[in-house]
Amino acid sequence: GLGLGLGLGLGLGLGLGLGLGLGLGLGLGLGLGLGLGLGLGFGFRFGYL
Repeated sequence: GLGLGLGLGLGLGLGLGLGLGLGLGLGLGLGLGLGLGLGLGFGFRFGYL
């Protein structure tokens, strides 16, 4: 009873935390990479750099 509930809660919490962290990290990395790539690309194209 107790062990099952504890294991389930722990597994769910861990999975949720991992998924959230992964999603956040992925979104952050993607946004940063996209922003950097776009900024650099436009900078080079229009001679701002």
